[in-house]
Amino acid sequence: MKERSRLSQAVQSGLKAGLVGFLVLLFLIPVGMIRDIRSERENYRAEALADVSSKAGGRTLLAAPFLAVPVRWEARETNAKGETLLRTRREVYIVFPEALALSADARVELRYRGIYAVPVHSADAALDLEFTFHPSETGIPGVRIDWAETRLYFAYDDSRSLRKSPVLTGPDGVRSILRSSASPIELAARSVSVPVRLSPGPAGDARLAGRLELSLSGAESLRFLVLGDTNTVKLSGDWPSPSFAGYRLPVERELGESGFTARWFVDEPARVLPRVLAASDFRPESTAGADFGVEFLQPTDVYQQVHRALRYAVLFLFIPFAALFLFEVLSGRRLHVVQYILVGLANCLFYLLLLALSEHIPFLAAYLASAAAVCAVTTFYVSAFLPDKRQAVLAFGVLALQYGYLFCALSSEDFALLIGSVGLFGIVALTMAATRKVDWFGGKGEAGPEPDGEPQDLPDSPSTGES
Repeated sequence: MKERSRLSQAVQSGLKAGLVGFLVLLFLIPVGMIRDIRSERENYRAEALADVSSKAGGRTLLAAPFLAVPVRWEARETNAKGETLLRTRREVYIVFPEALALSADARVELRYRGIYAVPVHSADAALDLEFTFHPSETGIPGVRIDWAETRLYFAYDDSRSLRKSPVLTGPDGVRSILRSSASPIELAARSVSVPVRLSPGPAGDARLAGRLELSLSGAESLRFLVLGDTNTVKLSGDWPSPSFAGYRLPVERELGESGFTARWFVDEPARVLPRVLAASDFRPESTAGADFGVEFLQPTDVYQQVHRALRYAVLFLFIPFAALFLFEVLSGRRLHVVQYILVGLANCLFYLLLLALSEHIPFLAAYLASAAAVCAVTTFYVSAFLPDKRQAVLAFGVLALQYGYLFCALSSEDFALLIGSVGLFGIVALTMAATRKVDWFGGKGEAGPEPDGEPQDLPDSPSTGES
């Protein structure tokens, strides 16, 4: 009978272990639903950000101004009859600055759409420009330059990104307003231009110097596309958490609580286009990825943090179930499957609480409040059916330790693998230490069969009589 009872206990322990594993898999369904809610809320934020951003001018790209210089030359051609004719060919040559010095000051404020905040910026920029152009740079013998038809162009993507018309101040102090006009190249979606006076000097080349003043607005980012020989960009702003991104990083930068300053320098060998080229030779894809600048990021992306926390959901369902199972084995008291389910639901709701609270309060406060609520309600619940109150305290410690471990993993993304590996090894080691004396065939105690009790005298065999 005792062997049969031991066998029954072993079967029950095996079935309960299998049930715990099944519950972990079953709870992946509500975890998946919470993951979908997170994605939906992130999409809502993206829609709000796109709506506010588009009305403010979108992501601002400040491209280098350029000169459009019309040229013409005579070319000999042979017609169908074999006659040689002179044809006048026309082309527009694009001339980027020989030197460009850009300075800009950005002011950032948060605009709200519902609960979602979007960083919107306004910036005043000044571009000191120097152009040089010699007819020989076209590579066309006998080329004639239409100096009087030369125009200065500034390209931009969205009309809402210009708070007022750009103004060009020439070396003589004359101020000219740039007006909308079609650009000879597709550097951006829109462009403004103004006629400029070029006249060749004694060496046959023409020079132009001036300052272009811009008032810009936009959202999310401010980027620059410089295409001259020598380019210097200085940017300052009042945003405390800028992210420098793009083709190159600044050579100098200073960050502080009141804002930032940064400086980029791009020399002739790093440019992506020739300084002088024919408009017909320009390809828009040649400038793809050549811009750089700053992203006005929010200090914490709560949806990304919650997404990373959900990666540990399986482990954080397994740990409380495993702890309850060990308490059950070590105390010899059976727990109902409903009790496992309720503990699992509480741990699932941690992620939903974290998502909901982090949209309204800082992520650290949301995490601490969610973890404290789950630890408190779980400890209060298990203390009612665990025979030893010290086990309830131990359950609280296990839960607090697991949420502390998760926060360390979320805070140290570069060391997440190391933290996860050490944590898993520690869980296995502690489980082995706690169950090293458990007889899985019969409950708590030393492994191996137990003696059945004191030996008893066997009854005498029936006597058949005296021999």
